Amino acid sequence: GLTDRSENSPGAPVARPSGETRHTREHTTLPHKPCSVEPDSPSNCVAANNRVRGLSTSGTTRPYARCRRSVPHGRGIAKHVALVRPAVDAIIVFVAPWLSAHNRSRLIGQGVPFVVPGKQLYIPALAMDLRERFRTPKPRRAVGLSPAAQAVLFHRLLRLDETATTPSLVATQLHYSAMSISRAFDELVGAGLAHTERHGRERHIRFQAEGRQLFDTSHDLLRSPVRTEKFIRNIHAAPQLKHAGESALSELTNLSSPPLPAFAVAAIDWKTVAQTCELVETNRDQASHIVETWSYDPAALSTARTVDPLSLYAQFHDHRDERVSMAAERLLDGMPW
Repeated sequence: GLTDRSENSPGAPVARPSGETRHTREHTTLPHKPCSVEPDSPSNCVAANNRVRGLSTSGTTRPYARCRRSVPHGRGIAKHVALVRPAVDAIIVFVAPWLSAHNRSRLIGQGVPFVVPGKQLYIPALAMDLRERFRTPKPRRAVGLSPAAQAVLFHRLLRLDETATTPSLVATQLHYSAMSISRAFDELVGAGLAHTERHGRERHIRFQAEGRQLFDTSHDLLRSPVRTEKFIRNIHAAPQLKHAGESALSELTNLSSPPLPAFAVAAIDWKTVAQTCELVETNRDQASHIVETWSYDPAALSTARTVDPLSLYAQFHDHRDERVSMAAERLLDGMPW
């Protein structure tokens, strides 16, 4: 349990959750004191999502980052903390109104200090680990959504055709069989993302949420659509294919362009496209282009010259290069949720 004091009323504590203990109430407070960082510091990129303040423990003030918007995912939190740490030369504590069991486990595994007021407090550098109101984690699927189920989900989130709610209509637009889309409906229902209704002989899918809430709920089930990368020499039919990979990411964000342009094609169509366009595979050093083969048809989810932003996000959000993963996060800012 923590005392979270309002920024406008320094002395007024916010109401505490009922499960808070006397020990944590008496020994830990969170007075809001501004904590400055250098103007040129890379930590300034965190300011749009977090409020950097001071944490008072045993008479010592330590910086903490309090989430302004929706809580980022575990790896994103760790990256933000890593950006702020060099600028303030102190222990950084991430504060959020809630954290999923998955994110808590990741933060503890990465040694990132965090506080959820009234529920959990984890600051290993101060030998503080008070977790008195953990909920029992719900069993989670070990694998993500199937390609067909992810395509159906993205079709909805991208608002390509909100009237297409039956397997036959969705199948036509996503270039699947109606049977495959019906199984995808079953999978989305099993994941708790949707339910289905019958009207006469037709089965209709209804999602449990919309927009950003639906995306956040499904986030941990997303998978990269890319199966393989083909290195191509002297491609001639590029206009027929969607721009993909870091090429598309650089077009949609301020990421610099990669040395090799990339395009995407459905894996099932690769051989036909390669023969029709006379694509010749080679090694990376001799390649002039990259063609990604996707587990679903990239053209079905995008009318633009690039692949759709949600598939790009699923591909790059956990990329080892921080510049690429942060560019992927920026894709979500332009979504018409």
